Amino acid sequence: MERVRIIFLWLAIFSVSTSSFSNNVLPVTGMRPTGLNVFEENGKVGLKDDAGRILIPAAYSAIGWSNKKLSTVDGVVGYQTNGLWGLISISNKLVTTAEFQELMPAEGSLLIAKRKSPLSQRWSYGCINTSGKVFIPFSYDGLRIANMRAVVMVREQTRFSYGLVDLSNKIIIPLRYQSIYALGSLRYAVENLESKIGLFSDDGVQVTDFSIDSISSFKMDYAIVYQNQKQGLIDRGGEIKLEPAYREILLLDDGSIKVRQVDSWFFLDGQNKLLKQCLADSVRPISSDAYAIKVSGKVHLTNNLFKPLHKGHFSSVSPIRKGKVVFQNGNKKGLINAQGKILLTAKYNDLIINEPYLLASVSIGTKNRWVVLDSAGETLSEKNYEEIAPFNGKYFAVRNRNYWGAVNAQGKEFVACVHDSLLQQNGSHVVVKFKGNYGIINLDENWIITPQPHTLQLLDDERYFEFVGKTTFLKSLTGNIIYFSDNLLEFKGDYLLENLPTGAFWIIDLNGIISDRSYQPESAEKIFHPSEGLRAIRKDGKYGFIDDRGRLRIANRYDDVKPFSNGLAAIKIRNKWGFIDDQENIIIQPVYEAVESFRNGYAIVSQNQLFGIVSGNSKVVLPLRYNTLTINRENRFILEQDGLTGMADSKGAVIINPKYDEVTDLGNGYVIAGRNGKYGLLTLQGVSTIPMIYDGLSFDPHHQEYMGIKKAEWEVIRF
Repeated sequence: MERVRIIFLWLAIFSVSTSSFSNNVLPVTGMRPTGLNVFEENGKVGLKDDAGRILIPAAYSAIGWSNKKLSTVDGVVGYQTNGLWGLISISNKLVTTAEFQELMPAEGSLLIAKRKSPLSQRWSYGCINTSGKVFIPFSYDGLRIANMRAVVMVREQTRFSYGLVDLSNKIIIPLRYQSIYALGSLRYAVENLESKIGLFSDDGVQVTDFSIDSISSFKMDYAIVYQNQKQGLIDRGGEIKLEPAYREILLLDDGSIKVRQVDSWFFLDGQNKLLKQCLADSVRPISSDAYAIKVSGKVHLTNNLFKPLHKGHFSSVSPIRKGKVVFQNGNKKGLINAQGKILLTAKYNDLIINEPYLLASVSIGTKNRWVVLDSAGETLSEKNYEEIAPFNGKYFAVRNRNYWGAVNAQGKEFVACVHDSLLQQNGSHVVVKFKGNYGIINLDENWIITPQPHTLQLLDDERYFEFVGKTTFLKSLTGNIIYFSDNLLEFKGDYLLENLPTGAFWIIDLNGIISDRSYQPESAEKIFHPSEGLRAIRKDGKYGFIDDRGRLRIANRYDDVKPFSNGLAAIKIRNKWGFIDDQENIIIQPVYEAVESFRNGYAIVSQNQLFGIVSGNSKVVLPLRYNTLTINRENRFILEQDGLTGMADSKGAVIINPKYDEVTDLGNGYVIAGRNGKYGLLTLQGVSTIPMIYDGLSFDPHHQEYMGIKKAEWEVIRF
């Protein structure tokens, strides 16, 4: 009978709600009603219709709801005055006095309100209807309406306890749980103090035990449950339809169910011997003794046998650095070592390893602020900052109130945060920008060069550049001019290189003395950088080479040239390229449309947009039949022909025919090859050692192993 009475009560509420449609007033919460507009007059607000007629005079601080949304429910709306909320009809009749701290729509004609409890005189939540009648008394610290029920909570010391009541405040589920939320109609997820979930009906009957990690809403009478990072399926009666053994389950609109197992990982040596295997979404080796294993979005650090090194799991982990890993749980970060020991609990907004220090972001009030920690997690910095740059060997650059300063290794701010920026540190000096000007200070914060308008660059602990327009001045820190020039000056460590507009150069020592200069023929238009003792020049529109003394060694008779490399230089004649030696002997005839410089005795050449390789004795070692040809870091050639890829050795001999979609040279005598989405392993002789059966294959340098992944296929299940 009690259940029948509640249903009739709810139908009565719903009938009042639906009657508002006859007056063309939208009862939908959170939406701006058509035809109603808030207007302001003399610092107060009211409500008008679309025709501009005043419905509610401008006499209130706000019209709408305390969640800052405007909507009407059963022809009433919230109004605010003197910081409190009440109910008023759109025909300007007060429904309640302004007595609520919060007031907002829930379901149907119900409103969630917060006011002082008549018993305790503290602010509490309750539920009223649009006539102001109290349905649920003001005795809770939180409340939300869900499917003819109210999830209510009370504060007990430092935590909330949740329960479920009906609309007459009869307790259905006692207030002793960590959380309760609706799963669609008639079912609720109840989380106990051990963070395990049980399924309850809307009349408080426990349907399952507390064994579920999390659960989805019901769809077509089924819900997906998570247990131990695996997914399963239960029905409304709590019966397990699929055991929690799947990586992913999808409930399709046609009533069918798709399931997928966790991906399989295989750990192999180069000869395809299976060393171990595991199930995971991803596997990341982080050291020779540990892996980061992710399953269903949760990460564990494990040993080499995939046994977890720690309790619980993480949202993510960073790459290992100096034996430490930053982990994240929720939106907080902490620190763990490679052996699984928690060094710092997850309490930081951000955490950066900056050995031997840590940079940590913490919440101070409503702001994120940065501090410096030592390796044990103790705070070193005396202050907190808006930003902290990594330690540069002398200090941390820090920013406060948008101005920069510096903190030393002991955490003391020894350069005050008054500078626009700290631009450069060299030895015991720092270039700073201060009030738009540039200067140099020492680490005692004394001005060495007082602020002036020109940019500066420290060269060492005694000298600096000052850039004034096109002129560069070399100065001592005592302010004396050592050298200056309008040409480009490059600091080379123990001397300066002055580049003349013609391409010639002078060498200037740090005392401003010209110690060497390159010579150039008269009327040379441009001189290029030296290569193997010779420098290309352009004179009278033609190219040749001179030596370091400026003597013409190869006459300027060529249309273009490239620098010498491996004793040969590319030359261009009549739009064709060839190669000469330093005695101007033509070694390779100019018959190619394009060439690259020699490298390790071989050069890439092209003709008719096809590429090949020639040797230094003019022999074609790889025919010109490839669409692209590049050299990798192992000095081997990657070939592409008709969209397929292969490889040649450093002498141009084809070792892997171009029949793969991709090849990756590992530099250890093996190549990962892929074709049609499958991957395997080849030797440098093209012999297959790991068959091409994996959806992905990678090399783990920590364990000297290969990791192959086979992705689980989707399977359709029908009950």
